[in-house]
Amino acid sequence: MKMYLLLLFCFACAAFLTCCGSSSGIDPGEKGGKCFEDNTCFGDLRCIDNFCIDLGDMTDYPDVDPADSVPDETTNNENSDDDTAGNTDDNPDLIDECDIDVEVRSEKDIESIVNCRTLGELIIDETDLEEIILPHLEEVWDYFSILDNPKLKKISIPKLKDIDEIFFVGENPELEEMLLSKLNYVRGNIIIGKNDSLKTLSFPSLKKTGKGIYVEFNESLESIDAPLLESVWEFLFIYKNSSLKSFSFPLLESALELYIIRNSALEIFDMSSLIDVQHITIAYNPQLPTETAEDLVERVLENKHSLAYEICENKDSTVKCSDDYDWDWEDM
Repeated sequence: MKMYLLLLFCFACAAFLTCCGSSSGIDPGEKGGKCFEDNTCFGDLRCIDNFCIDLGDMTDYPDVDPADSVPDETTNNENSDDDTAGNTDDNPDLIDECDIDVEVRSEKDIESIVNCRTLGELIIDETDLEEIILPHLEEVWDYFSILDNPKLKKISIPKLKDIDEIFFVGENPELEEMLLSKLNYVRGNIIIGKNDSLKTLSFPSLKKTGKGIYVEFNESLESIDAPLLESVWEFLFIYKNSSLKSFSFPLLESALELYIIRNSALEIFDMSSLIDVQHITIAYNPQLPTETAEDLVERVLENKHSLAYEICENKDSTVKCSDDYDWDWEDM
């Protein structure tokens, strides 16, 4: 009986909407309008049979339980990640496309874009921000820079998937945490440099870049992890990270050029799938066994007719380098 009355009420609403049509001016999420894509409505309205219903109108039907209209919490959270818990997209203020270029200078500027799923160019340079949290941002169409923010400790953009140009995170001396769990593709370069407090760098979903990856001058960085990375179109450059002990790109198959230089604590790396590269330089890594570098070169040569490479002045090496490969941050 309860379900019969519920369906009867829904059919009556549907008939009303059919008669009035879209010209009635009822927007999605409003009373009598269609539900949002995630089966939610504004305020206390409930989504029933894809229409937004005020359960207060159902007081004449005491057998109808309002809980029947509440979506199952398990279903709604089925695809949630640990780093996005509590950040659901049932916010009616979310904006699918913010077709704007944004220069952030303050917390107020961050608040102005917090509901955007897409942005044009995004510049967050020379601010006093301690956190950058953009829980709904999925795509940046242009250049994305987070540069020279002296108090910045945390970056959390858990749903960001694509960046159509350069992604630059540099000169943030207090930065300790960077959460980019969904980042899949960057059309330009990824540059992570001179973030002196950053200890770990992880790109758990990154598969490819349209240009290069540069990780350099990060004094406290101990590990780099990109378990799904398959290709780097241009340079893969790991340079002068003085605390770096290991990095892992186990699925990486191709890169135009590879440079692993002057990482004084580097002991091991995993690039066990790399077979397509045109140039390799592995130099001045005093804790990295020369055999590790030579094994990589040998594997690549098994799959290519020619390879330009230099393996020199690593652990137990007797080969002197042809260049000192000693550059400053300003030179890069």
